[in-house]
Amino acid sequence: MTLFAGSAITLIVITRNVTSISTAAHSSYSPLNSVIASKEIKLNFALKSKTLSLIEKLANRKIGFTYMDMFTFAELELFIFYIKISSYFMLVYSTIYY
Repeated sequence: MTLFAGSAITLIVITRNVTSISTAAHSSYSPLNSVIASKEIKLNFALKSKTLSLIEKLANRKIGFTYMDMFTFAELELFIFYIKISSYFMLVYSTIYY
């Protein structure tokens, strides 16, 4: 069972790191908006349009790892995925050793 506990802790750490990618990516959303809204910072047209495009990309979708381009792994989906894997592991473990 120590192998299972070690694997579970590793998966929890990986899950926390994977789901923090979305938070880190969206953290630049408000500073970019303040740059666009600021009258003190002068941007040329090309740079302003690129910045607005980046703001739109940050606002529209969830950023993170995707599974076969079907859905983005968020924290809930990863935990459900890991729970299913662990239940299959426990089923196989119980049929082999008991």
